[in-house]
Amino acid sequence: MASQGKGLTSFLLILVLILGAAVFLIPAPAIKWAIENYGSEQVGAKVEVDDVSFSWFSSAISVSGLQVTDPDTPMQNMLVIDQMETAIDVVELLNSKLYFDEVSVQGIGLGEPRETSGALGPKKLSTGEEGGGLSLESLGLPNSDALIAEEKAIYEKKIQAYQDKLAKQKSAIEKAIAELPGDESLQKYKDRIAKAKKKAKGPLGNFAALQDYGRIQKDVKRDVKRIKDVQSLIKQAMAELKKDYDVIKQLPNQSASEIIATLGLEKSVIANGGEMLLGGKVDAWVKEGLQAYGLLAGDNKKGESDGSTDGTSAQQTTPDFLVRRALLSGRLSQGVQEGEISGLVANISDRPSLYPEPITVDIKAAGELLGKLRIEGVVDHRVEGKEKDAFTLSLADSSLVDYPLTEQSGVAIVLNKALLTGDASISVSKLKDLDIKVNALFDQLKVKATSLGANEASEMQVAIIDALEKVTEISIEGKVKGTMAEPKVALASNLDAVLGSVVNALVKKKMAGLTDDIRSRLESELANNLPSLDESLNGLNGLQNQTGDKRNAIDGLLKQIK
Repeated sequence: MASQGKGLTSFLLILVLILGAAVFLIPAPAIKWAIENYGSEQVGAKVEVDDVSFSWFSSAISVSGLQVTDPDTPMQNMLVIDQMETAIDVVELLNSKLYFDEVSVQGIGLGEPRETSGALGPKKLSTGEEGGGLSLESLGLPNSDALIAEEKAIYEKKIQAYQDKLAKQKSAIEKAIAELPGDESLQKYKDRIAKAKKKAKGPLGNFAALQDYGRIQKDVKRDVKRIKDVQSLIKQAMAELKKDYDVIKQLPNQSASEIIATLGLEKSVIANGGEMLLGGKVDAWVKEGLQAYGLLAGDNKKGESDGSTDGTSAQQTTPDFLVRRALLSGRLSQGVQEGEISGLVANISDRPSLYPEPITVDIKAAGELLGKLRIEGVVDHRVEGKEKDAFTLSLADSSLVDYPLTEQSGVAIVLNKALLTGDASISVSKLKDLDIKVNALFDQLKVKATSLGANEASEMQVAIIDALEKVTEISIEGKVKGTMAEPKVALASNLDAVLGSVVNALVKKKMAGLTDDIRSRLESELANNLPSLDESLNGLNGLQNQTGDKRNAIDGLLKQIK
């Protein structure tokens, strides 16, 4: 038994020594493993660390060479941090809390290339279909078939309106004719004349007959006036209908630009030209901004609700994790843009409602090519359901070299040289509702535009490329509403006017060649749907003849009593 006890004691002593050594040796690899594995899981691409050092004596941690892969571009790092240093608050650690008074972040790189792919697996193929390149059709102008179909609809409405007017006026005239004296009225006049003639015997009889003739003549003249009024009505109606008919017949001879104006196409052709070209880049900016916001703001609602399930949330009064101050310094680079950064991000915690201060951000950076950058903001998640985050960003005199502005719609725009100045205000309410305003000005431009795709550049692409390479500045005004999940971007740009000029010129050129074809095809459509003028007015001519017969009959009566 003594021998067995001595062996057990020796084993326990060795075990304690091993565990003691592990306490000092394992933390650094464990921290490195945790950063890389947990980080990769969250980002969706490789997160790598060159080295981690840890000391229990000083409770200091140092992380060097942190690389975060861009999941959309696996051969590029979304973020690189040269060095991170901090010290753990040991007193709080004994209370199962991870607190850092100050974290030093030195050297930040954005969009840096990788030597090997950082993808975690095969990249998913995009399900979106590539556009067929810029053309008149892609900008909203229909081809001749569509144009004729649209114009045909307009013609049908005009023809129907013409026929409705014809029917209405014909009905009104027929009603007026029906109220004119007919055969019965004429017979009464004849009877009255015959009766007056019988009275014309002797002086008194002649006098009585003259009085009857006067009354008859007055009544007849009144009816003559009624007939003349109806004849005037018919004449006026025929003139109006003939005029309307001529207008319809001349429609195919309108210029192409007038036809387009009638269809209301001009605005649709050019209104969104700038958005079509720049929309992809602006969408990317919005996506990058929301990703950065997500990393900074986190999902604090989830952390707080999780804590309430174990029955301890009501008793907890302080966060489990806290960084009181994160100091940024050293280089800031993105491509050829390099500068020095200085900044402070304060009050980062896992439970904002248990900490009295919101996250605050104050970052400055400056460099010869980078220009001057300033970011200020507040992330306030202290009250659930009333979260409010607000940032302002300004950038001045940032030099761009070979900067891809867009690769949308069959045209690639590269700013070989440009100076960028801009500002943005960003507001996020309740962790989802967006209100973002962005203004950007690219001036001192040297633009290179090329067509994309294997096919030969279209006439539209060639014209737009030529126009873009003459642009001296590009201004962008963007607004983002909607939610984090579904942001809605609206964009205005001076490129709308540039594209408008190009499109208008091409429209005129294209329409000139289509005019004859359109005219002949529309004339054929008219012939099939619009009766001839003689056919249209034939009914009115018949009504005119009726009034003429009535007037002749009345005039004959007047001759009898003169």
